[in-house]
Amino acid sequence: GGFQILRSPLSITITPAGIDQTNTFATCGANITTCGLNAAVAGTPAAFSIRAVDKHGNLITRGGDTMEAKIRSSTYFDAVVADKKDGSYTVRYIITQSAQFV
Repeated sequence: GGFQILRSPLSITITPAGIDQTNTFATCGANITTCGLNAAVAGTPAAFSIRAVDKHGNLITRGGDTMEAKIRSSTYFDAVVADKKDGSYTVRYIITQSAQFV
């Protein structure tokens, strides 16, 4: 007993909200051979991935956000963050000294 809505069905696109740092996480990633998330060898390149997630737990599926990473010990080591344009980012770094990192 109803009426059809003109030009229906309607197409609606729902996109994730902005990045939420409390839900965003780091992982070793499938294409990373030397995972530097939990350990690294001095002088050897290491890497890990960051996966952007919004405040509702939805994976971000686009790039373009600014990500920074620093590896901390008795000093800081800069890391290079590459935007994969799909909501994930690859972090690469080389540690130059042996130490306990946090």
